[in-house]
Amino acid sequence: MRATGRADCPPCLKAVQGPQDCKCHSAVHVKTLRLQLRFLIPLLLTLVAAAYLALPLMDQLTLRWFARDLNTRGELVANTLSDPISESLAQENRKRLQSLIDRAIQDETGPRL
Repeated sequence: MRATGRADCPPCLKAVQGPQDCKCHSAVHVKTLRLQLRFLIPLLLTLVAAAYLALPLMDQLTLRWFARDLNTRGELVANTLSDPISESLAQENRKRLQSLIDRAIQDETGPRL
């Protein structure tokens, strides 16, 4: 800082009142912006390409997981109800059979917390 209240502009070493008085600041900002864009644009393009390529894989994995989950839940319900249903059929107890089926349906369609 000089006695006149002026400072030297670091890029050009001219005595200026502020950055707006020096023409070289705009060139420095343009160079800095250009340098940032040289890094950010390829990074952004790489991220978009990676997401685009990963999307079908993630879709396929989600579909497989969902199908496996439904199969497992169906097997669990079938295994849980097989003995009581077979006993109800053997005893010809239609009320108990209807009660088992109603409870199984209610568990699947009932309110969730």
